[in-house]
Amino acid sequence: MAQEEQILREDNFKDRYIQWFATHEDARSKLNERDIKLRDELRSFSYRILNSWEKGGLFDAERGAKGKGWRLFSFIDLVWLLLIRDLRNFGISLQDIQHIYQQLTFDAKKVSPSRMPLLEFFVAQYLSERQAIYLLIFSDFSVEFATQFDLDNTRNHKSLTNHISLSFHYVINEKKIERKLKEMKEMKEMKALMEH
Repeated sequence: MAQEEQILREDNFKDRYIQWFATHEDARSKLNERDIKLRDELRSFSYRILNSWEKGGLFDAERGAKGKGWRLFSFIDLVWLLLIRDLRNFGISLQDIQHIYQQLTFDAKKVSPSRMPLLEFFVAQYLSERQAIYLLIFSDFSVEFATQFDLDNTRNHKSLTNHISLSFHYVINEKKIERKLKEMKEMKEMKALMEH
């Protein structure tokens, strides 16, 4: 994360974060289930690009039986691939994106099946509350997630350093992942989470 936290969060953030990992196992499993072939969802990503990103350590792919066949991705993986694409469109190098990826996977062993716990938490929060959520990338390539409330609160109390801001709204609501998003919304626990 940033040298010192840039974002002033809601008082109950830590409790909500811990509660997500303690109580939403079915929803977490569904968000992280690697059952999506990119030929179905993101045909615009060429094999050359995916191979380069995978070799560069920007994601870890799972393949079918015996490690052969199509790469399989989860909903969280799809969101991350779209974020990589957007970061590349801003001219962020593969090395700097790899640094961002390492920050997103920092706590993954503690909260299996999550590979990117913070990303998972904020994707779930976006899906359940439909509030604006952003991935903020600072000049040292440290990252923070923030809700609109967090950003407004931070700006009212202190200065926020320059950063690039990527909106979950535009990433998650892309036509490319619309079918998978619909499946997520139909899942019983995810429905309950979204109605919360």
